[in-house]
Amino acid sequence: MSEVQQPPPRPTPPPASFQHTPAESERTYVVDRIEDGVAVLIPDDEAFAPEDVPVQKLGLPVSEGDVVRVPVRADGSPAWKDVLADPDERAERIEQAEARLGRLRERDPGGDVVL
Repeated sequence: MSEVQQPPPRPTPPPASFQHTPAESERTYVVDRIEDGVAVLIPDDEAFAPEDVPVQKLGLPVSEGDVVRVPVRADGSPAWKDVLADPDERAERIEQAEARLGRLRERDPGGDVVL
């Protein structure tokens, strides 16, 4: 008599509270300003604080308003020397800001503000 093969047991699903997030590979920042040779970088992700980075540590020259992508090392620290500029993202953000400003101007009745 032959034995019926049972399928292998199914893996236990993770608990509902488990959330898998892929390893972070890069962060996006905007160069807010440059003061005394230090670039003040504002992250897109509000979970991170702004960074003050000496411009000589960055792998390329930056200007105020530049959008940069910074690779993240395995230990979670930014690899500043490997920063990449994203001119397309910068242009898109400028276009969005100009459109928003245009919509605000359309709603402005003009004249003096009466308090």
